Amino acid sequence: MWLGIVFCERACASDADAEREASREQVTAPPIVWKRIIPELEQIRRLEDQHDSLPRFSLFGTDRGNNREKIDRILAEAAEILEISEASNLRAEILVLEEENSASKERIADLKEKRISAPNNAIFGESVAKIDDQIDRMMEAVIERESEIEDKRRVFANQVRSMGLDLSRDQIDFLLSTVVGDEVIDLAIAFYNIKLITRDLERLMSESLEDIEIARRYYGMYTVLLQSMDALYETSLQSINDRYLIEISGIVARTQALMTQTDQLIRRAEQKHRSALQGNIRAQEFTLQAANMYQEYLEQQRSGIQEARRKLKKNLDVAGNTYETVKISGDLLQVMRTSGELFELLFDLHVPELRPFENIEMRREFEKLTTRLRWSGR
Repeated sequence: MWLGIVFCERACASDADAEREASREQVTAPPIVWKRIIPELEQIRRLEDQHDSLPRFSLFGTDRGNNREKIDRILAEAAEILEISEASNLRAEILVLEEENSASKERIADLKEKRISAPNNAIFGESVAKIDDQIDRMMEAVIERESEIEDKRRVFANQVRSMGLDLSRDQIDFLLSTVVGDEVIDLAIAFYNIKLITRDLERLMSESLEDIEIARRYYGMYTVLLQSMDALYETSLQSINDRYLIEISGIVARTQALMTQTDQLIRRAEQKHRSALQGNIRAQEFTLQAANMYQEYLEQQRSGIQEARRKLKKNLDVAGNTYETVKISGDLLQVMRTSGELFELLFDLHVPELRPFENIEMRREFEKLTTRLRWSGR
């Protein structure tokens, strides 16, 4: 089952809907995104226009291979720009706070161990009272961060919904608790920014129809936007295939090996040790269950992104064909009318179903696995 997220404009069913729609029409691309992306799009458009006229190979000067490398590099830069939003900033802030809390909890555990052998009174070193004071202050900091995380998650949820992602709080928590959720959020942000930039370009084109060269330039930028989105899909698929799935497979293999070892220990263990070992095997089984669920989710995400990319490829083919037509057509208005449907079709993104966690223990296990996956690439 797939969760469909539709970004295209819909007919309004009431005056209230019409008013909301009119308000949405006033939304434009974030100034920082527009300012940074337009030079990139224009540079790629010029490089693409000259590509076929370049020699296939050249010992001196630019050939098609050099030109394609430059285009790919700028496309990657453009894709990063398209991921800029308040939502992405909030997600980064939430991640920092969660990492700080994780470090604090480890430090608190260390202090509790240290407290066991600490003296009640100490002229030099740390007494039980001093350690307790440190623990109390760190616990207060953890609670304050948790409150701040909750506030930021609430704002993040509103930001995501404003982009057209109709997700429940549980689904958003699921996204934030899985490493591949980062990829989905980046894609959603990029889609939303492309939608806003496309609106702006479409408006500029309609204002410049008397100047064919300017109008062609804007349509060329639109075509490059689709190429940037395709580059984002490629990056996401590479992360899932070459990093996350490989790492999860390793976790599954290591957990299975540990379970085999634990089972062998149970068979020859003394009675007094069996209870602890059986507890270990239960914990290992739970980790294996979570890892298998995580692997399944990654594979679902991969399938969803692959399907969305196939759809984008079709739109990109149409956009490229239309741009070539625009370059040789004297009737740009007619071309724009016949290709108008393309603007509607672009914003139909499908991502896998986001299932809420069955219990708090599973969520914590997912978060542990997510932390391992994030750190594995650093």
